[in-house]
Amino acid sequence: MIDMTKLADLFCGLGQVSFHFARHLMSHQNHADFHFLVKGKQENLWGYQVKKHQTNLLKRHFSALNSGFDIWHAIHQDSAFIPAKGKTKVVLTIHDLNFLQEKSPRKAEKRLKRLQKKVDRANALCFISNYVRQEAEQYLKINHQLIRVIYNGVPVLDEEQTKPQLAPKRKFLFNLGVLMPKKNHEAIIRMMKHLPEYDLLIGGGGNAEYKKALEDLVAELGLESQVYFSGSLNEAEKSWAYHHAEAFVFPSLNEGFGLPVVEAMSAGLPVVCSKLTSLPEIGGDQAVYWNDFNPKTMANVLRQGLSEFLGDSNASEKLKHYASRFSWKKHVDAYMKLYSEILID
Repeated sequence: MIDMTKLADLFCGLGQVSFHFARHLMSHQNHADFHFLVKGKQENLWGYQVKKHQTNLLKRHFSALNSGFDIWHAIHQDSAFIPAKGKTKVVLTIHDLNFLQEKSPRKAEKRLKRLQKKVDRANALCFISNYVRQEAEQYLKINHQLIRVIYNGVPVLDEEQTKPQLAPKRKFLFNLGVLMPKKNHEAIIRMMKHLPEYDLLIGGGGNAEYKKALEDLVAELGLESQVYFSGSLNEAEKSWAYHHAEAFVFPSLNEGFGLPVVEAMSAGLPVVCSKLTSLPEIGGDQAVYWNDFNPKTMANVLRQGLSEFLGDSNASEKLKHYASRFSWKKHVDAYMKLYSEILID
């Protein structure tokens, strides 16, 4: 049984993880009897037949109703469904512990206790990066023999490209991510004051209050004709931006993985990002890093990085080759191998 309830919100991060996980299980459908836990009236988005089980309040509160499977895979740590202790073996995937920074100490402690109970029930733990594993080992009691770091896959960019309705007319830098404080959009907006030759396209919806604060900052700095908020982008619009930008800029303060970094590289687009949390692990030696968020320093780092990129005729192909390491096929194959190990164990 695989918890696919996040497919109900397809365009959130975990919705996309669920979607691509489901689609790439197709190559293994003759090797296992898959069941998906889904919400009511959830469409078949994965493209092949699988046994579906709908969620309900009883399954949420009485874990014995979730038993009867060889393996139960909670593909994210916030799942509300888990089988009772017994023969069913549990795989738990942990994506991040961002709530430790985002919630009040009291709420963070409460969530940590809930997560610890799931960790205690699990037979195998998976993490989407070594950074997340290290953070979990710092805050949780982990005594598992089966621990794996399995990187998220990166979907192939849409071949169709559509220019967003709100898009720069000059050469531009691109940022993609939910509008929320941890993404640190203020840093790149302030940087633009020192990059008059570029525009900035910020893609993504999210917190309306935070967006208003960013728009106020743009007005305060007099950058209204230089900074564009496109809102949420569909796949064709996102592909256009990745293929037409001069660089991808990502000053995030907290990432469990950092999918847009590799997504940009898959288009051969140079990446300049923060040196925090998981980003150095995911970007490797192919990304350019900001050591601090001084606007003028950030601008100088970006110019230097672009100069080096343009001076290497193979730079774009190197980025694409590096990004190919993060595929959904490799991701699902790694989990299939883990399932087999659990059954033998």
